[in-house]
Amino acid sequence: MNRRAVLAVIASMLCAAGVSAQESEKADEAALAQKIQNPLASLVSLPLQANYNLDTGPYDRTFYNLNVQPVIPYSLNEDLNLITRTIIPVNSVPQGETESTFGIGDTSLSLFFSPVSGGAVTWGVGPAFNIPTASNPEVLGADKLSLGPTGVLFASLGKWTMGAVASNVWSVAGSSDRDDVKFFFAQWFLNFNIGNGWANGTAPIVTANW
Repeated sequence: MNRRAVLAVIASMLCAAGVSAQESEKADEAALAQKIQNPLASLVSLPLQANYNLDTGPYDRTFYNLNVQPVIPYSLNEDLNLITRTIIPVNSVPQGETESTFGIGDTSLSLFFSPVSGGAVTWGVGPAFNIPTASNPEVLGADKLSLGPTGVLFASLGKWTMGAVASNVWSVAGSSDRDDVKFFFAQWFLNFNIGNGWANGTAPIVTANW
């Protein structure tokens, strides 16, 4: 084999290695994207969710909410994981025509016990707590300690990921001057992974005080 042929072979091998590395990197990005979308994944994450509620109150003002949602998994044994999901709300609540109250609301803590050997469909169940941490309890919180059950279901089907989380808590302690808490929360989500770590998704929230 002459020198030119050797160089051509080397160049083709390098090109193939480069393509293989790019494909591997894209596969890793796609796997990480789907793992981030899984609330039961063994992955520490810090999602931030911003919400704007328009036309709030008698003056049709905007209620702003930022949810800081750290998710931390723990391995309890070879068969069971514990996933902690905390929601710390930072709110700006309109007061009257021009004033607003800004601060931290009550903290929600969910504990999901989930089997390690999860396939395309995984689940988790456990307790949920609403902890009275509001910086201004009169405006930003319920001033009650509440607890109840919670559960989450997640499915991965090709490029699609989907699932739902739900909880219901009742107040068990706190200020007797405040209304009792009977709060239901549900959120379902649906994502389509485009590729290269990008995805389109929706995650509407349903709440009820009953």
